[in-house]
Formats: sequence, C-alpha cells, structure tokens
Amino acid sequence: MRSLVKIFYSPGEVFRRVDESPHWAMPFVTVVVITLIVTAVLLPTVIQPSTVEGNRTKFEGPEELFDVMLKVTSGPRF
Repeated sequence: MRSLVKIFYSPGEVFRRVDESPHWAMPFVTVVVITLIVTAVLLPTVIQPSTVEGNRTKFEGPEELFDVMLKVTSGPRF
C-alpha cells in the first residue's frame, strides 16, 4: 500500500524496489479491492441515476412503460 502512494512522489525508488523484488499479487489485490469499493459507492449514487435520466430522454413510448421497465431492471436481480 505504501508503494501505491509513494509512486506519485518518488517513482524511481518504487521501481527500483519492484525491480529487486517483484511481488505483484498484493498490489493487484489492493487495486481490485479499491476498485470494487469505489464502484459499490458510485454505482447506486452516481452512475445509475445519470444512466436512467439519459435513457428517459431517449425513450420513445409512454412514461408508464418506462417506469415499469425501470422497476424491473432495478430490482434485486440486478
């Protein structure tokens, strides 16, 4: 974790250390976990609402049908 932060202000030192001892599993797992956490936070609060509004403006049909489709796709399966 220290290397992930340190790469921004001392990249030469980080790359030298990686060259001497190439351990990639822990940084990979750390980045994946951070990505999952950010996605879990942003998906319901930012990404889905903006996607819904974008689709609402493009939808050519009755508003009630769009609401039904929205209810089905935002249920527990998705």
